[in-house]
Parts: sequence; C-alpha cells; structure tokens
Amino acid sequence: MATDITSTRNSEIPIYAGSEIMSFIVAQMPPGIKIFTYVNGVNITPFTAPVTPGALIGDTITTDQLGSALGYLFIPSTEGKYKFNTGEIRLTFGDSGNGIDQCKYISETTLMNHGLNIVDPEQGGTVALRTTEKFRTSPLGSAADTNNTQKRLDPLSQTFTIDEGTYPLGLVLTFVNLFFYTKDDKLPISIELRPMSGSKPSTTEYMSGTLSTKAPADINVYDATTGAKATTFGFAHPIYLKPGEYAFCVYTKSDKYQLLSAKTGDGKTVKQPFAGRLFKAQNTTDWLGDDNEDLTFMLGKAKFDPGTVTFEMTTPARAEIDYNRIRLLSTEIALGDTAKVTYKIQTTEDTNSRDKTDFTDIVPGSELNLTGRQSLRENADLKLQISLTTKSKDVAPFLDKQLMKAQIFRNNVLPYSAEISTSELAANHGTAKARYISKTVSLAEQFDSTGMEVKVNVNRKIGTDIEVFVRVLSRSDKSFVNGINARPWIKLPLVSPVSKSYAGTNDDDFTEETYRLLEPALTYSNTVDLVAATYETFAHYQVKVVFYANNPVYLPKIKNLVATSLL
Repeated sequence: MATDITSTRNSEIPIYAGSEIMSFIVAQMPPGIKIFTYVNGVNITPFTAPVTPGALIGDTITTDQLGSALGYLFIPSTEGKYKFNTGEIRLTFGDSGNGIDQCKYISETTLMNHGLNIVDPEQGGTVALRTTEKFRTSPLGSAADTNNTQKRLDPLSQTFTIDEGTYPLGLVLTFVNLFFYTKDDKLPISIELRPMSGSKPSTTEYMSGTLSTKAPADINVYDATTGAKATTFGFAHPIYLKPGEYAFCVYTKSDKYQLLSAKTGDGKTVKQPFAGRLFKAQNTTDWLGDDNEDLTFMLGKAKFDPGTVTFEMTTPARAEIDYNRIRLLSTEIALGDTAKVTYKIQTTEDTNSRDKTDFTDIVPGSELNLTGRQSLRENADLKLQISLTTKSKDVAPFLDKQLMKAQIFRNNVLPYSAEISTSELAANHGTAKARYISKTVSLAEQFDSTGMEVKVNVNRKIGTDIEVFVRVLSRSDKSFVNGINARPWIKLPLVSPVSKSYAGTNDDDFTEETYRLLEPALTYSNTVDLVAATYETFAHYQVKVVFYANNPVYLPKIKNLVATSLL
C-alpha cells in the first residue's frame, strides 16, 4: 500500500503575528462613552492611549460630543492570551470592558497579517489589497461570517459604471465630489464605496479604505450668488476599480443634510457619463432604485505618467541575527506587462568586513538561498529595491506596506556522526537539529503489512547526507500508552542505487533513492531504549528523515517522498 507522506509540522508549530503599534480613529459612536479595544475578542485596552498631550498607555479613551475618538494602540505578541495567529486580525472597539458580547455599540475593522502567505487580491468580483469590511449583526455575531452580517438599508446610494470600452484595464479612483444644498451644525456626514450584490449595492460590506467622513465645517453648501461648490471626499488610499458597476453610499445621523440631484427631463442634467442609478434611503425590507434621478457628483480619476519608478526599503538597526535564506512576501495589484512590479535585495555578509552583496532578483513567495551566512545588525543591512512600471495613463501597480514582509531563515543543521544517528533511534528522537517527520499512517483492516519501502528524490550536496527511519505498531499491541509515539525508530538501509548519489553544489540535481526493510527485520533492538520486540505484521507506521550538513550553507533536500507498506 503506497502513501504519499505529508508533514504535520505546520499544525504542530503555530505561526503567530508580530507586535504592531498604530493610531486609530473611531467615528459615529455615541458621545461621551469610554472606548474599550479588542483584538480577536481579547481585551487589549491596557495597551491603548488617547491622543492628548501627556497621555500614558492605559489612560481612558472617551468619545467627544460628535461620537469620535482618536487613540494609539499596541497589539502585543507575548505569552498566553496575547498571542494572535497570523491571518486576518479583527480589531473591535466597543463600550464595555466585559467582552464584546456585552457591548451595545461596536465599531470594527480588519488588519491583515499574512504570516507565511501572500494575500489574493481578487475578492468578490473586485480587486483590492485589503479585504472588504463587513457589518456585524450584533456583538454575538461574527463580522467575518457573510451569513451573519447586518443589512444596513438606510444610506442614500448612487451607482456608477466603469465602462470596459473606455477603460479596458479599469481605473484608479482618488475621490468623490458631492454638492450640498444644506448641512447640519454639529453632526458629520460620511461616504463609502460598496461592491454590487446583484443589481443593488451590497448591504453587508464596503470596500476597505473608502470610508471618508467630513465635519460640518468642511462641507461647502450652495450659495445663491456663487452657486454650488464641490465638497471632496478623499480616500485613505487610491482605489483600483476594474471595469464593472459600483456604488457610493452617503449616510449621517442628521436629517439636515440635503444633496443636489437632477431628474431626467427637468433640463438640469448636464452629463451622466457613469450610467448609474440612485437608491434612496428606505425603512422597508428592500432597497428601491430610481431610474429617473441621479445625485450630482464627480469622480476623481488618477492619471499616471508611463515609465518606471524605483525606491528602496531598508531594515533598522537591531540586535544581531544571522541567516542563510530569505523569503519575500509582497501582495500587489499588477496587470501583466502593462503595470508590473519587480524586486531586488541586497544583504550584508556575516564577516568581519561585513561586505554588501550585489542586488539580486527575488520573487515574492519564493525562497532565495544565499551564499554564506548573512547578518542583520546595523541600519540598512538588508535593502529591498522595488521598481514599479506602468505603460498606461489609467492604471499603475499598487503595493501595501502592511502586506510586505521579509522572512529570514537560519539553517541549523549538524554534521553527521554515529552518535547523533544512534540517538535518533529513540522514541522521543535524538540530538539532530533538522528532521522531517510524517504523520502516522493507519492501514485498513485486512491490509496489515510486514515490510516498509520509502522512495524519495534526494539532492545530496557535498558534505551533506540524509538518513531514513521508520517506526511501526502492531494492531494487537496495546502495551504502549502513547501508541506509536512511544515506539523507537528503525533505520532503513539504502537498497537502490547501490551507493549514495551526490549533486556537488547543484541545487536542482535530484536522484530517486529507495530505502527498504522486510520481515523479520522489523525487530526493535537498540541500546537507547533497551526494547526488543518482533511483529509478524503491523497496522500503523510513521516515517522520519534526518538531515546532516558540514556547512549550513549547503543543505540536503528531498522531494516526492512516497512510503509503501509491503504485504
């Protein structure tokens, strides 16, 4: 019975997000309430502070008379409850310190911490570096669950279309201009972009970075002498929109705001280049569109100069660490050769002279093996050179600094020794620094086996080696409380080819090798555990590969490992 072995390493060793410090603003909450902060449901209010002179971490953050509050927060990464897994981190602001479920008022957003992965910018028919924000039904709901989100039907909404004939690659939106006839004296007004759900604006989510709020002092109103002056709602960052239909929503807690609009046939419509539809605020169970009226609005489109722009990012001074490999994570919006991003890195050698290497091409998501140990210690010991190229005036590549990280790896591999090899026979493993351990494979009834064979492609460079081990457990053996995990290991001998294959320093030269052990050789007898037992058959097995290297720069590699239990 052949089994393609997969590793359980990722499930055994969780990947945690690093600490972060940032500023925030909460808007449209009730006035005069104390703000409590949660990360993935964990209260981190002791790690926040208001934006006021002399404020200290842990000081109270209270909303002003308009329901807004500014603050700083530190997302910790320590032991216990303050360790957060990588991925989407949910940041929640509420009015109770006794848990999110006790909050009456909530404001939420999502932080991206991709850990070992590159984020897919394609989502729900739109392309964006950040996921859309979803509305929570209640403090007990999950904002990440699309089936448990709030349908907010009240905002006034205007749809518009990015025409594929005019903008085949899409465009980059920078602002929305609206025109006001009246305004409130105190309460603000906001807009946000939403994707479409069918033929209507989404009632459960909006596009991240598009929420824009204006205080009454910043609102321009119609004047009988000068006419209507635009009020500009800018975004947190430019928004790429591919061809298709979208909507912007306008909402406020005041009934004193009035916006200018035009109806078909009244002689006031100058131009409607976006083929949109107006959805008026409703208190019913549906959103009703008006085909004969549109808001008066303007969209701001970015215009790019074709060409290439190059800039550098560098690491700060830090406690010294050395490494052998580097992996770049960078999520981008690019459009083939029309709008593309390329990356190069420069490292610092871990030598007395600490020479800088030449800039080397690196592809996000792939690992780059470096020649010799490299070091991070002083400012700019690691440089990332990024080039953005566009051939279009309408679009350009986009990067998000929050979604850009460099992961460095130090190879901890010991040279081969008989002592290390013998120690790896122990049930709890030995002293080797690098090993691969498969999951346990359990055979079906009536398929118990008597032998093991492991085929694996090996890249064994000069000064490196691997050894293959197996351990088995009989279906009837109940003497081990921890099952197969309490069993010692047996080393499988190489049977094909006759001698080990070597690849010099070539990183891509792999040779298939076969390791095999047959009955009655499945007898446990070693000086480590002082165990001796022979099975006629076994029903469970596990495979281990141990790696050795004289020089941590040159490592053995394996791929396509297939284990076969022999009947």
